[in-house]
Order: sequence, then structure tokens, then C-alpha cells
Amino acid sequence: MLAFRNVPSYVNDITESLQNVSRLFADDSSLAVTSNNPNSTDILMNTDLSNNLEWSKQWLVNFNPAKAESMFCCLANFDKPKLTFDNHVINIVDYHKHLGLTLSCDETWHNHIQNIIASTNKILGSMKALKFKLHRKTLNQIYLAVLRPHLEYGSIVWDYCRTYEKELLEKFNMKLLA
Repeated sequence: MLAFRNVPSYVNDITESLQNVSRLFADDSSLAVTSNNPNSTDILMNTDLSNNLEWSKQWLVNFNPAKAESMFCCLANFDKPKLTFDNHVINIVDYHKHLGLTLSCDETWHNHIQNIIASTNKILGSMKALKFKLHRKTLNQIYLAVLRPHLEYGSIVWDYCRTYEKELLEKFNMKLLA
């Protein structure tokens, strides 16, 4: 998967010149390639990247290649392809946050669960500071409106996470109830 940041919303025709799967959402776009031959992914992706660059020149849209990332998910060991965009080598990452979900090349949700706990811990700290200043009903409303959406966002996607990851969330939930 390859992700760009800060893509304008008027770029719906950008996908017309692409050979592979692409997704656009607000100011993010992603390219994805599925291949039985991992060694061919560099050709497939670099072709689409080149097409994106040509499109951007035609429509005077500036991408920031420094913000582009690539992530490879493969069952076999292989040399990760070198992807370039506008003469910049694209950084290869093991996990990538996309639309609020942390996707990982090892196909686990561990990094995502850790991000959930980290972000909700900050909110929980603020709530604990208000524990003796606000009514319990008000704290419950803050929990439902602010903290709980962080815990549940995208759960339909990551709910099949591993048992130990669910246990991490359960421990955190017990901490909330204490």
C-alpha cells in the first residue's frame, strides 16, 4: 500500500490513468497492488506513480513525496521494491495509519490497539482530574461522547484481533471502571 497526504478533493479523475487499485478519501489517496510475483510490484507501482506525477503536472497539483509511505505485506521473504515518486525514494514502513486505523505489514492489530490505549489514556487522565469536580452523570456523558468513540472506532475491521490484544483492551476497560 502506498499513501499520499494532502491530496486535494477535486482529483477524482486521477484514478483514470492507474492500472492498480486506488482509493481517494478527502486529502488522502492510496494505491495497492496484488501480485503473485512480489518482484513485479516495483514495476506495477512505479508505473502508477509515474502516471500520478504526469497527472499532477497536467493539473498543477503538488504532491509532497516526503510524506508518501509504502508498506509491503507478503507471506514470503523478498527484497522490498524501490519505489520512487518525483525523484524521491519512498520510505518503506512496517505500519501505516490510514483513516484512523493503524495497518501493519505483519497483519496484526497490535500497533492499532497500542495507539487506541495511548490516545484514550490522555483523555482518561483529563477525566480523572475532573473526577471530584463533576457529577458522575456528566463524567459518563464525557465518556460516551469523547472516550468511547476512540475505543470503538473501526472495531468492525479490527475486532478479529488476537486474544492477547483483546485482553489489553479489557484491562484498559477495567481501569476505566475503577
